[in-house]
Amino acid sequence: MPFGTGVSVDTGCRLQVSSSSVLAIALQTSGSIFINGANYNLIDSVGATPFKSNSGLTAATLYYVYCYWDGTAVQIEFSTTAFTASVYGHLVKSGDATRTYLGMVYMGAGTPGTFVDSDTQRFCASYYNRQNKPVQRTALTGTPTTTSATFVELTSGDKVEFIAHGEEWSSCYYNGCALNATVGNICGAAVGVNGTAVALAPNLFNQPVAAAYAMPIAGNIGYKFTAGYNYINMLGKSSGGTVCTFAGANCGFGAMLRQ
Repeated sequence: MPFGTGVSVDTGCRLQVSSSSVLAIALQTSGSIFINGANYNLIDSVGATPFKSNSGLTAATLYYVYCYWDGTAVQIEFSTTAFTASVYGHLVKSGDATRTYLGMVYMGAGTPGTFVDSDTQRFCASYYNRQNKPVQRTALTGTPTTTSATFVELTSGDKVEFIAHGEEWSSCYYNGCALNATVGNICGAAVGVNGTAVALAPNLFNQPVAAAYAMPIAGNIGYKFTAGYNYINMLGKSSGGTVCTFAGANCGFGAMLRQ
């Protein structure tokens, strides 16, 4: 039930994946939420944490998550309609200020689509009370090689996926080891963001001494992802048309997100 009107935008909660079929509003700090000019206590209004199932949601689709007061309890609504600013200063559903924006979800595979929050798929981004969350792979599949003079994806199945608010900078990285078939040629490494190579200096590693000598490779960079769905993967390249081999079991990449 409401306990204040027009006094502050108090949002003491965050979105949280409870299971593959349930999304919840997890209580934080005050446990209250600002809806249409009034603060609502989530515990008093429903007796438990509000939640909603994935019924009717479609895989590979981005949904904005809103909450509203139905006269008895705080409810959750999924919509493909984006948000806008309200007269009270917080974000609401475009065209309906009675819906307070809480964040977004991108639906994983299945019918209906599933809620996912894992190391390789961070598909729930809370707008309020954000937390640091890694998205990462600690190894590549097999022992990938390339002779490409430009950056190419090393293993197509190893990308990591996530959604972002598009407001904050994240730290991206890769590390591992690689070797070139020819002494003096280079192995190149980079993180690919949505299919585009992002240079991480230094990202070119000269093959020293002997062709069988495995070189350590590492790099990191700050990057501001676009709002909505994104993915990253590890890219590699070589020089002189020679084979560059990456030690898949010892190569990793990822990013630290604010969700």
